Amino acid sequence: MMGVLSYTLGQNTLRNTVNKQVQPDIVFEHLTEKDGLSSENVTDMLRDRDGFLWFSTSFGINRYDGQRFEVFRHNRLDSTTLLNNFVAAICEDPKGNIWGATEDGIFCYEKAKGTFRNYRSWDTSIYPRINAIYCDRKGIIWAGSEFGLVKLKPESAKFEYFRFDETDPCSLTHNRVTKRGLAADPSGHGLWIATKQGLNYFDFENEDFTNHRNAADTIVYNNHSVSALHSGKNGILWMFDENAKEIKGLDTRTHAIVHRIDVKSSMKNPYAGNIFETLTGHLWYSSNSYEIVRIDLNAHYRMDVIKNDITNPSSIIGDYVGCAWEDTDHTSWLGTTAESPDTILTGCFTVSSDLLKNFRKWTTTGTLPA
Repeated sequence: MMGVLSYTLGQNTLRNTVNKQVQPDIVFEHLTEKDGLSSENVTDMLRDRDGFLWFSTSFGINRYDGQRFEVFRHNRLDSTTLLNNFVAAICEDPKGNIWGATEDGIFCYEKAKGTFRNYRSWDTSIYPRINAIYCDRKGIIWAGSEFGLVKLKPESAKFEYFRFDETDPCSLTHNRVTKRGLAADPSGHGLWIATKQGLNYFDFENEDFTNHRNAADTIVYNNHSVSALHSGKNGILWMFDENAKEIKGLDTRTHAIVHRIDVKSSMKNPYAGNIFETLTGHLWYSSNSYEIVRIDLNAHYRMDVIKNDITNPSSIIGDYVGCAWEDTDHTSWLGTTAESPDTILTGCFTVSSDLLKNFRKWTTTGTLPA
């Protein structure tokens, strides 16, 4: 089971040392499926330009206004409903429409109409299995799949695939784009792509890839399995190198690795997962092995192990963070799993009291957050 947790850091949050459980100073309110959340398996989240929070789940998508959830699900008798109830990732286009990735293809929720437009691959020999999605400044949709990088121009409604070609060194290094495997370059000119055979940079204008097959830089570009891309502060692209078992920070302006963080001393079996950087200089890494560390980038990479304690209601509700987002007031929203190899808990959607109060104020006055 998964849920969403929100927290605001207290002054004593970092008082614990490496490999000891953090006991954050937080007061929580809890929202569960009983409150209207469509599923406790939350896969992605965003806040749209109107101030609403959107949560994709394994059973529909949710729009949250601070008081209630509006749930959107698939109806097989209505082609204008959600394409597939299991939504892997979501993004927002320049017009404010919400796009999403599913194993059946891509959908767009058109806010002006209140309906969905669904897109499937024209190639019937390929089952799309879209697991990551991004919308560029021109409104073009880019998606990561098990069959390569997908380009979708909404007006054409056709999927264009960019795949591995052993005869072309400027092609994608591997067809399988990992989960959390897409990240926009801050310049707006390209896209970073994580695969089982290394990191790729895709140039929008030339529509070709830079990777270990054509680049001399073997530190940035190699055949290591890469996952968990995250666009952080100051132009840093974070990633997890599964071969080296370390988190790397790439300066996208200079294309140089400026951070290398070995997590093996604090984690038993780190692989894949999710990375999230806060505005206050903390880096969260959650491994698919149900292990979480929070790294202080301002204190020589000091690590705090974050772990659920079933006896402590102030501890994190689960041992895996699948998605995260931070508000301007430094409140972080974490999509967590409440199931681990050691414990099975009841997942929930958890938010701090102050944030709920603000959302309700915005809803009551009609003034949404900036």
